[in-house]
Amino acid sequence: SGSRFATVELSDQLHDIYTLAVDRNARKLFAVSGGTAGNELLQYNRVTREFKPLLPGIAAKDVSYSRDGQWIAYVEMHGKSLWVSRADGSQRRQIEVPALEMELPSWAPDGRSIAFMARLPDSPWRIFVVPTAGGSPSEASSGTDNQGAPTWSPDGRWLMYGNVKCQEVGSCAIRKVNLSTGQVLTLPGSEGMGTARWSPNGRYVAALYTERHQVYTLDVHTGRWQKMADNVSGNDLNWSADSRYLFASRPIGDKPEVLRMSLANGKVESAVDLSDFSKMGGRVDTWFGIAPDGSIIFMRWLDQTDVYSLKFEER
Repeated sequence: SGSRFATVELSDQLHDIYTLAVDRNARKLFAVSGGTAGNELLQYNRVTREFKPLLPGIAAKDVSYSRDGQWIAYVEMHGKSLWVSRADGSQRRQIEVPALEMELPSWAPDGRSIAFMARLPDSPWRIFVVPTAGGSPSEASSGTDNQGAPTWSPDGRWLMYGNVKCQEVGSCAIRKVNLSTGQVLTLPGSEGMGTARWSPNGRYVAALYTERHQVYTLDVHTGRWQKMADNVSGNDLNWSADSRYLFASRPIGDKPEVLRMSLANGKVESAVDLSDFSKMGGRVDTWFGIAPDGSIIFMRWLDQTDVYSLKFEER
């Protein structure tokens, strides 16, 4: 008691300070400050077990390939703009979308439109559709629920999605939108699920039961849900181009990995050992994608850390 303290600002230029240390003899304060310096996409070849850069020099995330594999859509690193280019990154152009933030674009089967989730000022996450040739985006349906990433039916008439930010209000479910009418239907038996992905052939719908850390698939023909895997901590799902395999991830834990599940026999196996990323520096994002050749795409955040020295005086 009786001690007096004064607060003095030494610098207003440092952000994201992780650690402080004091050298009282030299009257210096050392601060470790860091942040995200950028990102890069890496493509993993499951045969050679090697990573190689994808779209070097382009700060892209949430990459989506057109059905013919010739084009890609992606969101720039900070989620503020939507871009389309050739698969090699050439002929790049921005599609104007007046949104605060956007994520996870998805190509229509005919390549003429892209659906994506976006957030406008004072609004929930909603699904929008925009022509790839350019034009104004339109909202896929009316409503106020937070809509997650969309995927298309093979005929391009429907979009499937799971709700996001839904746990607290108990509204989690898998829903589909009729694009010609805007009608929204809830899939029976999907309550509590999210992160929906429609298989390319339209036969199955994959979903995450987030609270249980489980992956389920729905056979659209029979209406039957089937559990595929447990202990899934990631928040993304992807189908192989032939709809025979479903991929999910366990990005955290003693053995971080991407899982491959067979729809034919239910076999679950490791497709990628994510511990390889620990040798490369940075950190892997929870998003991952599948390229037309079956290789797996990851995004690695590149961190920058600096040590600063600040002089101070004791009074």
